Amino acid sequence: MSENPEFNSNNTSNNETPMFNNEEPKKSNDDSNQSSNEGPMEGGKGKKARKGNEWTRLVTKTYKKNKRSNKNYTFKQAIKDGLLPPELATLGGTWGAVHDSGELTYLNLVHLDGIDGTDPDSLTAGEIAGRRQVRQIIEAIRRYVPGCEESRLRNLGSTLGVRDTRKIVSRSDVTEAQVRGQGRVEDSIGIFPEFIDGYGVLILPTTGRYFEVPFGSMIPKGIDGLLVAGRATGGDRIAHAATRNMACCVVTGQGAGVAAALAVKQGVEPAEVSLSDLQRELERQDVRLH
Repeated sequence: MSENPEFNSNNTSNNETPMFNNEEPKKSNDDSNQSSNEGPMEGGKGKKARKGNEWTRLVTKTYKKNKRSNKNYTFKQAIKDGLLPPELATLGGTWGAVHDSGELTYLNLVHLDGIDGTDPDSLTAGEIAGRRQVRQIIEAIRRYVPGCEESRLRNLGSTLGVRDTRKIVSRSDVTEAQVRGQGRVEDSIGIFPEFIDGYGVLILPTTGRYFEVPFGSMIPKGIDGLLVAGRATGGDRIAHAATRNMACCVVTGQGAGVAAALAVKQGVEPAEVSLSDLQRELERQDVRLH
């Protein structure tokens, strides 16, 4: 549940929903500004309401207790009790931090399979299904998460976020072995951590391991005058679960932009720019290549 709920045509994901109660939280001296793009969720103001650190400790303690016995306790219990339909058994994902004001800042829970990001009718069906699931999730949170009895939707992604549709066949497709095995390449335009999220695989970037992103993964075979950055770069299924992340899209975007400028300056096709010039300029812009 976020500003950018994401859905993948093969393994769709991330309809993130932030929530809060019917009243604005009272300001206090220890309140800090919310920087989350998604918006918060807050407990109520009545007898069951909890504020500040007391509310934070309660929700954190309850979540950790439930997590030990059942990672997705809230939703599995809701399915067992008939509140959620059985087909939503895959609900899960990221729960954001609880702010001292009592706001739950981020929920990334709704994932839809079988949505074709190139088909308007399929996208419409996904919009309808995703928003229906968001409403069901909110009700489950109200019933099963202590302190959230009076929570409500505050912010919702304006449209589906598509993780995967079409990709190019590039001169140097990135492979699963590269993203899992700290792949090194001569034509590196930047690095990205071992952060794989998609197709049932989740490896968080906590190890310090990383791979180098090849310039060749942006060069489509058989087409001149074109560089492709972002989620459409060349690579296999698991590699895409890494390179589709926004920070990696920044790496390829900057690399493509510099390469395009050099191609104009040198009077050559983008694919034929001097690799040494490209890497030298990226390093001048403080890009880490290796």
